[in-house]
Amino acid sequence: MNISSFIIKAAYPYRIYILGNLLVIIIAAIDANLRPYVIKLLIDSVASSNIRGIIDIGVIYALLQLIIVALWSFSDWCLIKYIPPFRAFIILLLTERINNFSYSFFQNNLTGSITAKMNDVANLVPTIVSTIMYQFILFALSMIVSLILLARIHLILGLGVVAWSFLFLWRTYNSLQKANHLTANYAESRARISGYISDFITNILNVRCFAHEDYEKNKLHTITSDFVDKAKKQGNFFMRFYAIQGGLVSIYTIAFLAGLIYLRFINFITPGDIALVFILNFRIVDKLYELSNHLRDFATNWGVVKQALKFFDQPIEIKDTVRPEQITIKQGKIEFKKVYFHYKDGGSLFKNLNLTINAGQKVGLVGYSGSGKSTLISLILRLYEVISGCIKVDDYDIQNFTQTSLRSQISFIPQSPTMFYRTIKENISYGKLDATDEEIIDAAKKAYAHEFILQLPEKYNSLVGERGIKLSGGQLQRIAIARVILKNAKILILDESTSQLDSITEYKIQNSLKDLMQGRTTIAIAHRLSTLSYMDRILVFDQGRIIQDGTHYELIKQEGLYKMLWKKQINGFIPQNKQEIL
Repeated sequence: MNISSFIIKAAYPYRIYILGNLLVIIIAAIDANLRPYVIKLLIDSVASSNIRGIIDIGVIYALLQLIIVALWSFSDWCLIKYIPPFRAFIILLLTERINNFSYSFFQNNLTGSITAKMNDVANLVPTIVSTIMYQFILFALSMIVSLILLARIHLILGLGVVAWSFLFLWRTYNSLQKANHLTANYAESRARISGYISDFITNILNVRCFAHEDYEKNKLHTITSDFVDKAKKQGNFFMRFYAIQGGLVSIYTIAFLAGLIYLRFINFITPGDIALVFILNFRIVDKLYELSNHLRDFATNWGVVKQALKFFDQPIEIKDTVRPEQITIKQGKIEFKKVYFHYKDGGSLFKNLNLTINAGQKVGLVGYSGSGKSTLISLILRLYEVISGCIKVDDYDIQNFTQTSLRSQISFIPQSPTMFYRTIKENISYGKLDATDEEIIDAAKKAYAHEFILQLPEKYNSLVGERGIKLSGGQLQRIAIARVILKNAKILILDESTSQLDSITEYKIQNSLKDLMQGRTTIAIAHRLSTLSYMDRILVFDQGRIIQDGTHYELIKQEGLYKMLWKKQINGFIPQNKQEIL
């Protein structure tokens, strides 16, 4: 993602206010250099005792002061109008970008690191734009006006400033190019700190229960030490850079003063000219030195944003077709045809998988961990893309759906449901955003959540905490079930949806789920085989292959993995691998 094109795209909606600021900068550059010229005229008028000229110049100076105050007030108004929405728009652009990434992106990157990089871009891009306008453009315009005024006094003065300024800026640019890798390393180490802190806070219960506070403190020390090391390397580079720049400024100032004294000595310039040249010269020197400081910050900010945008410039693995169809799932038939799939970091899982789940059929999935059950669900939801073959719903290839349309017509309860840091009411209504209070309460009652919700201080308006941390595992599952009941989709997918419930509540909810399954295609993963006894079919997976297919009662009569699991299940749960059976 090219940083310049991104800034132009993000800034374009606010171009009117940015142009307003540019107008102020142009006038400010002219004003900043007109004032020394007015002072020159004033000194020459005083030297010649021209009272009328002194009065006229005083009036001009006062008017310039009033105009510039009004213009800077206008500039502040423009900043207020565009900076906050500019940052918000950047967040929107990046959120839309990551929303198109595959599910693996969020599995492979820390939430805190993603958030830190988004904040870097949102905060620093407006700063970069402001630096370009208020430092670089203002400096360039000021230099042009100053050089014109100096050249009018003596051409050699203007040429001397041009030559030295070119040398100064050329060395600054080359030095900053060398600092690029230092800036990139600094930005990355800073993002790692944010990622670690987010991970630490999310897992604070693990830290305390395992009494690993010292371990985490040492881990943070290692990460922050790396950050300090990178920051010191960057700081030492710029310290040497500014020392050399200061020496160049000193040499130039001494040489310029010597030349000015010589010109006055031969009576080539007036006292007013000396004042004008002094003021313009030191303004240029100060501006150049200030510019080099801003260039350092600019280079750092540019490097941080460049690194962040590079992170967000990952290829979008799952894309909607150019002309997706608006398809409504009416029956819920699911077909896998010659499907091949493997994860990027693993071997093949599905090889030539063929499977048909008829509309309205209730299908249970059984097998060891890693046998392909959850992957099958992820492929139906298009969280991952098949390598070859196709998956069809109601005879339509799911790639012809928009991802949003497909998922909006499938209800899914994950094994470990999470909640937004919002109220219980908002979390339940996420299944149907326009649901009435009566519908929300009815769904909660069917999920056996209504009773515990009423015991909370704010009832349905109670906040559940980050990821639902204020609720128990069983309460989270009941809220997730209520959300799915409210969604009322044609296809229902359950991944251990009652694993964290007590036996009595699970029995009640299983009855509710049976009612919910009526007329819907249902796929359920379960490690408690008794919960699958009422399924129309049970598919037994082993290493990506379906090795058995039948009803519960058919499979327990057959010699095979299912019968073995049924006999060896521990406290109602099947073993997770072959070693547990042996």
